[in-house]
Amino acid sequence: SADVSKWTGICVMYSSSILGSLVLDLGDSLNQVLKYDVPSVTLSKSLSGTSKCFEWRKFKRAGWGAKVEGWEDENAGEMAAQHLAKVVFRFQDKDGTKGEFNIHAIGTALE
Repeated sequence: SADVSKWTGICVMYSSSILGSLVLDLGDSLNQVLKYDVPSVTLSKSLSGTSKCFEWRKFKRAGWGAKVEGWEDENAGEMAAQHLAKVVFRFQDKDGTKGEFNIHAIGTALE
């Protein structure tokens, strides 16, 4: 994992016919501690493409995982940025749904 907290956040350029999410994967050990309820943000549907930047504080846990001191919603994204293993794009919908997505770019939210 890496400490990417100095990036202040992450920006993505994508297109998608279905809703998605951007998930901060923290590696097997920390993911298990949090019961896989890791911080994420929602990616809206955009057929023509869009660019979005998310500060670390925008990443929240869903709330169904283990309560862990220091990983409350108000700072879960900042904590995750200090332990980031990978960024996961998750596009899923109900069974039988067809969707298309294209990731055009990803980068830091540095100004």
